[in-house]
Amino acid sequence: MNLKKNVSKIPSALISWIKDQLKKENNQLQAENEFLDVHFYRVDLTLDLKTAHPRLEVSEDGKSVRDTGNIHHVLMSKERFESHTFVLAKQGFSKGNYYWEVEVSHKNVWDLGVASETAPRIGKITLSPQNGYWVIGCDYRKDYWARTDPWTRLNMPSKPTRIGIFLNVKSHEISFYDAKRKHKLYTFLHVASGKFYPFFSTGSVKGEEFDNGELIISPWF
Repeated sequence: MNLKKNVSKIPSALISWIKDQLKKENNQLQAENEFLDVHFYRVDLTLDLKTAHPRLEVSEDGKSVRDTGNIHHVLMSKERFESHTFVLAKQGFSKGNYYWEVEVSHKNVWDLGVASETAPRIGKITLSPQNGYWVIGCDYRKDYWARTDPWTRLNMPSKPTRIGIFLNVKSHEISFYDAKRKHKLYTFLHVASGKFYPFFSTGSVKGEEFDNGELIISPWF
């Protein structure tokens, strides 16, 4: 009797499993198609040395940045970040769609995203949409967060090596991707209007855990 009941359950269980697998494959295919779509809007970026914190070293071609741990003698201005190891790209966007990628495999701690033109650069800065920063990051505990208020923990099956950022000005959205896995990580909705600049942070210093690895803008072609 029990054997007959078990046999009768196999077809429905198998069908259910097949449906689940097809749903997962369909979702994965949709995610990959979306990722390919945003690549159409890929742009070339160059870091703006005038905005870089005095401890940061920007490469000659403007494609990478690292924290040297030493303060450099530079001209201070309202454009330059004075208290945090932040830097912006030269390119600013006020309309249209834009996508770029940043190599993070050499870094243990970082923050990436978008800053509004009017976001504060002087004094203590809290990364949050309320302050004009739409950012995700990794901390020293290897935890990943969207810098919302409060922070939102991101589920990362594995350490990402390249982060993709897609800015959709018209739709007021900023999305982040694990570019290698073609997987969306997080989307900020209801982003305020204005002009936006790609944002990069090498992270903070915590004693012996100083991280001087590079953030590298991936080639756009």
